[in-house]
Amino acid sequence: MVAKNHQADYNRCMTKQSEHAKRIADELHEAGASSYGASKFASRYLPNVIHPDERVMAAVYGRYDEGGGLLRLSAGMLVATDKRVIFLDHKPGFTSMDEISYDVVSGVKQVTSALASTLTLHTRVGDYVIRYANHSGIDRFVGYIEARRVEVNGVSEQVPRLTQVIPDGSVDKAAIKFLREHELAVLSTVDRTGNLHGAAIYYFIDDDDRVCMATKAGTHKAGNMFGHQQVALTAYDAGKMQTAQLQGIAEVVTSPTDQQTIFAKIIKPRDYNGEQRLPPITTIHEEGFVALRIIPTTARYTDFKTLS
Repeated sequence: MVAKNHQADYNRCMTKQSEHAKRIADELHEAGASSYGASKFASRYLPNVIHPDERVMAAVYGRYDEGGGLLRLSAGMLVATDKRVIFLDHKPGFTSMDEISYDVVSGVKQVTSALASTLTLHTRVGDYVIRYANHSGIDRFVGYIEARRVEVNGVSEQVPRLTQVIPDGSVDKAAIKFLREHELAVLSTVDRTGNLHGAAIYYFIDDDDRVCMATKAGTHKAGNMFGHQQVALTAYDAGKMQTAQLQGIAEVVTSPTDQQTIFAKIIKPRDYNGEQRLPPITTIHEEGFVALRIIPTTARYTDFKTLS
């Protein structure tokens, strides 16, 4: 009797697995996957990755660069679900997978030629490039990603005022006032291995007491903030012996209007020993500019003259 019960449980489990695998196969087909694409190792492995309450919305198959140039292209796929984006490369004895949330997707691009089509998914943790992909699959993937970006950005732009999200006393108004009176500070960030990085930046404080800045997307500090949003900012006036120290959460500014405002205030000529020049960040050739702002969680002002 016990053996029969175990067999019945096993049969039910196998039936559920089979139904789950068939559902994923059907959703891949609806997403535009060809029979050839559905037969790939990664496609057959996908049911092990997709959750029972998750749905496949778009998928792109092709080749990606493993790090050795065009001669080291390997088969891989990008899958957009209703919950996340998945990069997957699976073959016997090897599996590589990245999970990408929609709030870190910064853009998507397709390039179509007579010979092949290429999809590039831009994210704040790096780019994912799939070459030699099916054109119709790319179209569906791009359309879904763009729709999700509009949805995510539409929500993320509605940032509550700081007085509503910061406990009383955690942000010293004297610190915000001091920061408004200055424009140069040291930004401290943390990389994915826990190492600290400091960089001098120009900034300004907006009407909601947020620290606004601009940098190049390929810089060390930008990469750190894309992967680890907790940052610190320190400004100091040596002549007055005053300082402000701020901690907060960094976010990418997606509103075109806000981006232009930040770029105009940060990327402008300044006086350097009597010579008008653009800030040093303009000389860095690492991708395009990105606008960022920090929502303070704590801020402290200190006047060292009053402590003596």
